[in-house]
Amino acid sequence: MEKKKNYLQKMNKEISRREFLGAVGSGAILGAAGVTGYELSKLVEEKKEYGRTHEYDHVFKTDFEKNNPELTFESACDIAERFDKLYDSLPPYDYHPTLEDVDNWVLEIYPMFAYNGIAPRTDPPKRIGTLAYTSPRQHNHVLGQSDCTNIVALNYRLFNPVSSWYDSPAFLSVLTHELAHTLQGDLCAGGSIVENSAQIAMLETLASLANRKNDLVLHSLINEIGDIFYGAAYSIALRTDRMTEFDQLGRKLNSRVSERSSSAAARRRWDKDQLELKRILKTYQETPAEMIIQARFNDGKIEGLAFPPIYPPGYYGQTSFEQLPIYLDDLLYFVSNSEAIVEEYIKSE
Repeated sequence: MEKKKNYLQKMNKEISRREFLGAVGSGAILGAAGVTGYELSKLVEEKKEYGRTHEYDHVFKTDFEKNNPELTFESACDIAERFDKLYDSLPPYDYHPTLEDVDNWVLEIYPMFAYNGIAPRTDPPKRIGTLAYTSPRQHNHVLGQSDCTNIVALNYRLFNPVSSWYDSPAFLSVLTHELAHTLQGDLCAGGSIVENSAQIAMLETLASLANRKNDLVLHSLINEIGDIFYGAAYSIALRTDRMTEFDQLGRKLNSRVSERSSSAAARRRWDKDQLELKRILKTYQETPAEMIIQARFNDGKIEGLAFPPIYPPGYYGQTSFEQLPIYLDDLLYFVSNSEAIVEEYIKSE
């Protein structure tokens, strides 16, 4: 696999990218593949409130309205706060990947996409490297890029020991997100669903590794789940005039002075470009969060993702015309059991 450090700088066409806001960042495991639909249906309990029936969901540890279980500002805040606490309970993140490590992670991650039923491709992209952006916006806000077929580029700041991004747990989620894009091929022209789908594939794939005792993914996965639901709360707050409540959540989650300073700087930057802020929040955080909640109440099944279909074998070796569904069983298992998984990890350290 090629590893020429910055050769991707020479590409002269725009390629799909994962964007970073700055303002948004913040047990027993028995080898099970995931939560079955039957198990999911059992993990709720009813309660009456304000004339409506709510269900406390033991997967996400928050309330959803019965018969209309959808993401709300309150549930997004609850989930973001839960995973922020989980992240804070982990030992300090102390993994500094090298460019050689990237190759190893690609070989570890890529087959898991097909194994989890996301897309049929199993051969990883041939050209993976870094980009040292000279554009101020890209330098600060673009984490990675892909041509949706055979090229993946990660922002060099993730590997630069003098950069504040060097100790970021985002490394694995960015790499997995961009690898997911290489599965999409021509489907990459499909608009925001392309990014929604890459986010979902990244979460399910990292969860499948975490559920199989790959502890190196825990910081990245827990951080990413919390970040997505925190961003979803931000997106809903902007749209529904609930920024005062969102700021209270932000103060609770960003307790350190350095975190608040970074968040305030990002807020000032995005105040000048609210339309773009809302687009990014909706694409990368709120819509994926909504899709995860919908899957949770659909026996784990998720539909409409922008990936080539997988078909099961039919009779006499012929391919069936009935597409196999995609399930978020590993992600929902991890979400349901995160506290126990983290507790077991801490005990093993």
